[in-house]
Amino acid sequence: MHPANWQSLESDSVPHRKSFWIAGLAALAWITGALPANAQASWIGTWETSPAGLPTVTTIGGTAIPSSKTVKVTVRYRLRIAQGGSQLRLRFSNEYGDTSLVLHAVSVGVAEEGLNAVSHSLKRVAFGGRSGITVPPGAPALRDPVHMRVKALGDLVVSAYAPDGI
Repeated sequence: MHPANWQSLESDSVPHRKSFWIAGLAALAWITGALPANAQASWIGTWETSPAGLPTVTTIGGTAIPSSKTVKVTVRYRLRIAQGGSQLRLRFSNEYGDTSLVLHAVSVGVAEEGLNAVSHSLKRVAFGGRSGITVPPGAPALRDPVHMRVKALGDLVVSAYAPDGI
């Protein structure tokens, strides 16, 4: 399914098990650098984390694992990227989710101290030109390119609001 069509997919059920990782959202930061006028752009994967579902066991040894709870939250991650460039894209994953994942108010910026962003560096993230997306269960979502110069081995902060919870 094309990412532009994902916004219209809504779940009537209450989310209860989601794979929500941004850097845990299984975000993949892709970078493209400056290219000669006659060259075609290519994206380079520069940071990634593996998607992970919720545990399928209820105990480990004699210790009970608490049941999952749905929490409406903004998640912010700090990422160290390997490759620099002039544009970046993020890929979010709901590949292990069993309900839709709704994301709004996604942003990326150059990291300062802790989870703060350098002043005026935050950029809104769009999905097919829209500010939010509903990612169906079992699917990824690739965001539109953001024009942002980033240095190799630089740090970014990525934030995403999940209004239906994670």
